[in-house]
Amino acid sequence: MRLPAIVCCAVVFLVMACGNPATAAVRACINAVASGPHEAKTELEAKQRALVAWTVKASAYGKAFAGWRIAVGKTLSCIKTPAGFSCEARGAPCAIQQVPGSPSPLRPNTPSRTKGEIST
Repeated sequence: MRLPAIVCCAVVFLVMACGNPATAAVRACINAVASGPHEAKTELEAKQRALVAWTVKASAYGKAFAGWRIAVGKTLSCIKTPAGFSCEARGAPCAIQQVPGSPSPLRPNTPSRTKGEIST
């Protein structure tokens, strides 16, 4: 009766040992980015402007880094001003990588070279 259990465990072990290595999605983050202050008559509009500015700055590191939802250490702070509200978005942009150890774009985008161009 114990033989089938041992065989089953051996088969499971062999499948796990011989299978493809496991991969997982990981979040790769860079240093925090700040939108700078953005003013508007309403708090909602000032927040929207700050978030758009943050997204533009974060996307300089690659389109994958432009998501506010996956940024870490996020703050969206606002103050009342005589003209309405001033808000600033701050957070560390992150990108989701499917394979740990793959290179990530950690510097702003640079223009791509044209075919046949040689860099010096």
